[in-house]
Amino acid sequence: MQENDGAMVRFRLVFDDRHLLDKSQRSQGLRRCWFRLKPDMKNIGELASQIRECFGIRHRIVLFMDDFVLPSFESTCIITDTDIIR
Repeated sequence: MQENDGAMVRFRLVFDDRHLLDKSQRSQGLRRCWFRLKPDMKNIGELASQIRECFGIRHRIVLFMDDFVLPSFESTCIITDTDIIR
């Protein structure tokens, strides 16, 4: 698998648990949104932290792609443009 070469990678982010977002975020349609992977993001754990921070989520989150868990130690290089992360 090739490293992300600094090109922008964006993916679709879906919150299956509607209670993770507040009412305002849900009314803005953020349960299903596009999200950009920062080029310096090394692993899935860092991505999960960024998502938690951006959306003000206090609980631990587990990310899935194609119904499979993305382990926190895994490189973000496995995420490609237009993937769906839940």
